Amino acid sequence: MSFGERREVTALFYDLIDSTKLLTHSDLEEFQDVIAAFHEKTSRAVQSQGGSIGETFGDGGMAFFGHPEPLEDTATAAIQAGLDIVQACRRLAAEAGRDDLHVRIGIATSEVVVQLGEAKIGAGVTGLAPTLASRLQGLAEPDTVVVGERTRELARRHFSYTYLGAHKLKGLDEELNLWSVKPRAIRASRFLASGRLSTHLVGRKRELETALGLWKKAASGQGQTLVLTGEAGIGKSRFAYEVFRRTRAGRSRLTVLQCDPRSSNISMFPLAELVRASSGLGEDIGAHGLGAVADLMQGEGISDPEVIETIAFAAGVAPAPNGLAAEVNPQRVRDRIVWAIHEVLAAWAQAGPVIIAVEDLHWIDPTSLDLLKDLTDWIADKPILLVLTMRDAQGWLESRKDVTHIALNRLQADEIGDFVAKLIPGDDQDGGREAALPLIYQRTNGIPLFLEELLQWLKNEPGNGDVDTLTKLSNARIFSFENLLSARLGASRLAKSVAQAASVIGHAFDEETLWSILPDVAANDITHALDDLVEAKLLVRRRDGSGGTYDFRHAMIEETLYGTLLRKSRSALHEKIYLAASAGTARTKLGPARLAEHAERAGLSKEAVRNFIAAAKESSIRSAVVEARHFLERASRLLEAINPDDEREKLELTALAALGPILTSTQGTRSPEACRLYERAVEIARRRPIHEQAQWFPIYWGWWYTGADFGIQRERAETVMSDLRQVADPEVQLQVQHCVWAIDFNMGRHDTCVAAVDAGLELYQAGRGRESLTLYGGHDPRVCGLGQKGLSLWFKGFPSRALASVEESLRWAREIRHMGSECHACDIAAMLHRYRRDYGSLREVIGNMRELARKHDLPSLDAKSMIFEGWCMAELGDPAAGGTAAEEGAAILAGIGTREDFPVYSEMRAEILAMQGETAAALSLLNEALAEAEATGHRYWLAELYRRRALVLDQRGEGKTEVVDALNRALAVAQDQGAKLLFLMAYHTALELGVADEIEPEFHQQALAAAKTVEQSTEMAALLASIAAKAGAAFPG
Repeated sequence: MSFGERREVTALFYDLIDSTKLLTHSDLEEFQDVIAAFHEKTSRAVQSQGGSIGETFGDGGMAFFGHPEPLEDTATAAIQAGLDIVQACRRLAAEAGRDDLHVRIGIATSEVVVQLGEAKIGAGVTGLAPTLASRLQGLAEPDTVVVGERTRELARRHFSYTYLGAHKLKGLDEELNLWSVKPRAIRASRFLASGRLSTHLVGRKRELETALGLWKKAASGQGQTLVLTGEAGIGKSRFAYEVFRRTRAGRSRLTVLQCDPRSSNISMFPLAELVRASSGLGEDIGAHGLGAVADLMQGEGISDPEVIETIAFAAGVAPAPNGLAAEVNPQRVRDRIVWAIHEVLAAWAQAGPVIIAVEDLHWIDPTSLDLLKDLTDWIADKPILLVLTMRDAQGWLESRKDVTHIALNRLQADEIGDFVAKLIPGDDQDGGREAALPLIYQRTNGIPLFLEELLQWLKNEPGNGDVDTLTKLSNARIFSFENLLSARLGASRLAKSVAQAASVIGHAFDEETLWSILPDVAANDITHALDDLVEAKLLVRRRDGSGGTYDFRHAMIEETLYGTLLRKSRSALHEKIYLAASAGTARTKLGPARLAEHAERAGLSKEAVRNFIAAAKESSIRSAVVEARHFLERASRLLEAINPDDEREKLELTALAALGPILTSTQGTRSPEACRLYERAVEIARRRPIHEQAQWFPIYWGWWYTGADFGIQRERAETVMSDLRQVADPEVQLQVQHCVWAIDFNMGRHDTCVAAVDAGLELYQAGRGRESLTLYGGHDPRVCGLGQKGLSLWFKGFPSRALASVEESLRWAREIRHMGSECHACDIAAMLHRYRRDYGSLREVIGNMRELARKHDLPSLDAKSMIFEGWCMAELGDPAAGGTAAEEGAAILAGIGTREDFPVYSEMRAEILAMQGETAAALSLLNEALAEAEATGHRYWLAELYRRRALVLDQRGEGKTEVVDALNRALAVAQDQGAKLLFLMAYHTALELGVADEIEPEFHQQALAAAKTVEQSTEMAALLASIAAKAGAAFPG
């Protein structure tokens, strides 16, 4: 005879949409396979949450939570199972290559009468829940979960909901409020994820009062940072959760970001995890990319496409947006990400006070830490409480305002009695529990996690009712956390093996990966072992839509289990994980950094090197140069231990090619470390076969680029030309010429500069390799070539052709819409108009430079525009204001550390100083510039520096000898460079100052020859006429 009982049960109905249409468009056997796989995945999702399949019917089915086995939290379990079913259906669709596979789910909770002993689960349930769930399923949109009011009420804190309005359902008199469910938009901490507290907070009253006081300040608009420190297992997360719980009514949002010990060098890992979890797609988010983040952000009320694109890029789920696609300055990338994060947080804060928590900061990646440092200052006037947990205090926090430290210490001996009583409730009539307190304290040292695990063991150890606590504990050889975990897992060798294997995967893992690395263990046995581990509170089943995914409840548990494995066993498991992830047989998609870690620990050194290099490139794309350097240095250390062979040499070159740009950007272009790297890399590259040379061209470029001065760079350019002359790749040959024209222009070799440009641009292919724009100078070679050719043509005495070439450079830069190229073209155009003293055209370009600098945050370009504008102001009558602007711009450039075009800027500043009568300062500036230009080979403006020196010396009333000497040097340099226009300008100055008779005799004939061979244009007419008028018969017009 069976008996019935009343019980609150949650029912779940699921149904594949348009299965009849699916059948008519499929092969019968294929259709049968798809339906069978769908039911199998659905059953697994239900059972993993403690539910039972009540009935299946063709393309759908019904499940119960709380029947036949009682379940503590039926609503939460059912919703999580529903979200897992949606994810499973998406994965099945992807595996089957179908876009017509969608599911809808309805969930309802009510009191029912269950008939115990019924063979068919569904037949034993009488009540509203099954009927209502069926109705709700019919209202759901594809791939969504719809719930009723009671279900939402019970599971309210675990998920996010969208109100669907009140609906009149068939068979029901009253309208019902309905909601659509999505995973909660936080990365859950271990307490939030578990759905219930595993410990009671004992003590900490004073600390909690301090924390709540900070919350009140933050809620009033005075942003605060709470730093919780303490050793592993001390209860930092538990304390943080208590703060979250007590502030729930007053806040609009809680966001928890989790750092991870295996991801401490993966750029922006906490943000990436948050986005994956919040989207409900987990590791599958990569297939949805920007669209998934857009949906997520729009759900938060954020619609700015720039913000969405930048957040998606920072989280590593979408490529760089247009403004960052070829950005070479890591600081500008960082600033863009900071801006986007601020926009998101500001939108959240508008809705009310916010708590943002970052857990386990001791494992944070460098890029995230850098952004966090900015955040602690930014929240000062925002209603935001920032909660940071870490094992040890970090020095950078000491200098921050509104930062409060709370150090959590071990419990005292007199505090653990309350702790024990709450974990092992009931009367202690025989006094055994009280008598055991000193021994409990001795064994655990007052560490709450150790205490909790010990008490869980005492509660669950067989024979609990027959043996008192003191005796049981005295007989157990538990003196360490490792002993304790072994004791807790001792009853199940399988559970221990599964837990140890999971610890090798990492803090978070999925069930399917365990199947891959434990092929000798049945899938159902692994599932049951995981259930046991969850029940034992060693693992937490995620409730973020990622289905079948688990976390260790505490990093200390993971670390201890990992440490119990023999080295050989660990290595073998790491190898299985690496092979499964590489082959795509594991569900979790591991990035190259995690793959490299597993390969390294498995002893697969070459595979580890390849993946560390890939991880570095991935980090570099997001301008995470610290992380990129870390990965490449690890690759280099592994390479040292690999026996030399052809493959090793290529791997070393690949690593060096990736590390070089990082060193030049972080240590400086000519830092000893960068120079040594490129010397080593070129040494290897030069002995590689010719068919590989195109592949290693970035190494040759870096070697050329890090030359100590222009003379060495010219020698290296010639070597590169010689070494790569047989390489057929036109892009390589173009970039070789790019090296030549860049150096030759700066050295004042205008004939060879123009020749190199002409040779290179014959090879130019529009749109070839956006990567080249970043690798080779940060700009398009055609933009650079046309601009540099234009400047050289001006020096050679062809200003009209120069202007046409520079204008084409500007036009092309705008057409290809590449920011770095536009900046380069504007810089060149400004230089040309300064040479020509065309103030109107120069000011037009200055406006363009300022707009680019403002839009893209380019302090160097802005500083250059200030120098040019200051010079214009001085030339047009206001040398005081002009001098101030020019000096301010020069100071910014000095702070940045760039010496690009310094000869021109120094000469302009000296001219302004001379206008103000500060001739001593002008002369000093010129002398410094001349010395540096002569020493470095930066000679293209050398003749003008000498000419300006002659003018300043004359203004000071110095003797003719020094003036003539400066002019002789100007004329000699210009003649040597073929800079006929500079030669004629210096000759004109000699005539103006009345010292033409004192200069070297040959210069008169050379001036006459130059005047006949330069462009006979309107622009040249005034200079030539003035020279003719002053020279008289010696210089016919």
